[in-house]
Amino acid sequence: GELPNIRAGIAHDLERRPVDALRTTAMLEWLWSVAGILTEGRQLIQDALRASGDADPKDQVRGLLALALVAFHAGDPEETVRLTDTSMKLLDECTDGGHPLRLKAWMFRAAGAVQLADVELARATAEYVVAEAERQRAPRWIRCNAQLALGAARLMDGRRAEGEAMLLAVREQSADCGYLWGQGTAELMLAWNLLNDRELAEPAAGRAVQLLRRALAVFLDQSNSSDVLGVLYAGAHTLPYVARAADGVRLRAAVLEHAERTGAEHRRYVHLAGAGFEQRLDRALTPVARAAAEREGRALSWAEMLRLFRDTAEAAVPAVGELGPGDGELGPGGGGSVSRPGPGATPRAARA
Repeated sequence: GELPNIRAGIAHDLERRPVDALRTTAMLEWLWSVAGILTEGRQLIQDALRASGDADPKDQVRGLLALALVAFHAGDPEETVRLTDTSMKLLDECTDGGHPLRLKAWMFRAAGAVQLADVELARATAEYVVAEAERQRAPRWIRCNAQLALGAARLMDGRRAEGEAMLLAVREQSADCGYLWGQGTAELMLAWNLLNDRELAEPAAGRAVQLLRRALAVFLDQSNSSDVLGVLYAGAHTLPYVARAADGVRLRAAVLEHAERTGAEHRRYVHLAGAGFEQRLDRALTPVARAAAEREGRALSWAEMLRLFRDTAEAAVPAVGELGPGDGELGPGGGGSVSRPGPGATPRAARA
């Protein structure tokens, strides 16, 4: 509801006090994905950076890192990594190397590397962040972020059991300290990992549905439209394995429509399910039936899209069971205070 005032304030400062505009757009780094206005957010940050060439290097770094986070949510991981590297070079020129922004830059770099599906870059960056977070005795949510990237790197490296165990631990630790983005993302990654099995049995698909329902609840609690679309996209590809192929095609079409409108990247972790995974949904229906389902899906509103997944998932997998780490599901837990979405978000009331 405050977006018109925010836009007016930034426009005013771009003309008169561009450094203030830069600080505002950087501080609102999480807003652009939550509100589903990634393209606008990217443009505003870029405008502020261009207009603030004489800003303090730390203000420039904050702007670059906000831009890196927007790129992450918009599905441009190469840009995320490039911007974090540029940020660290700027910090080299103005600090002794220990500035807190440096750890944030490394954290964003790890997230970009995971989305880029670069196993070596993700592993090396995540391991550095883990070690540095421990050395600096960083808050728990930052450590969760580092472990999240490392768990994803393990999955991409083929060490699935190790990666699953790490993500399960991250899920519980994130819930415990109030870092809900970490909790929901761990569940989303675990669901994609379950879908890596080419001949997916219905019980495993049911576990993936359970994980996605929990992740969806977290991201809806945050009003996080970007990651909601990521969960629903994974859900669309899971539904055929619980005998709901037509609903899966409808849901995918709806997600694609809303992702194009918001600029959000819905495929951020699809590579965890293996190469060629998305084509399986196309083969689940005849061409005529698929075309009809896609037309229906494209017409769905945001609320109707959510209802489609919720109702279909509940009908297909009504019972949420307790599963062990080897099954890729989580025990009881959750709750915690709402965190800002994104790999650099600080929980509002996290326990350090």
